[in-house]
Amino acid sequence: KSTLMTPLAELPPYLVTTPPACSIIVDRHTHKNAGSTMRSIYRANDRLDDWVLWGYTCGQQEQVAKRSMAFFLARTHAGNGSSRCELRSPFRLIAEHHYTRSGFELMLANWGPTSPLRLLARPCGCRIVFVTRLREP
Repeated sequence: KSTLMTPLAELPPYLVTTPPACSIIVDRHTHKNAGSTMRSIYRANDRLDDWVLWGYTCGQQEQVAKRSMAFFLARTHAGNGSSRCELRSPFRLIAEHHYTRSGFELMLANWGPTSPLRLLARPCGCRIVFVTRLREP
């Protein structure tokens, strides 16, 4: 069952708030920092909440960003100098980004504030959120 417009009273018991209709979470974490634990939580969300998990490798970031851009382009209509977006189903993506030194620039290029994906996602009311977990050495 899609939770795109589900009233809070009708949500399954494991949800505390209504999930956003559109959101991309980029989880960047360092080595030995609960990556496997978080991945299992993300997989559970993938099964339960209309979230999609794309995990672990940096090598496919550009492909995932381009596919996401195609999704938004197909739902965006321009007219009168502005654009509007129609989402008929949720778009919720969790992208796991395992820390690498060279990956930060790539991450910003694909998901960052000036990325083409962010510019296409904004009219759809979609937020891209970066999460970084740190731990004491």
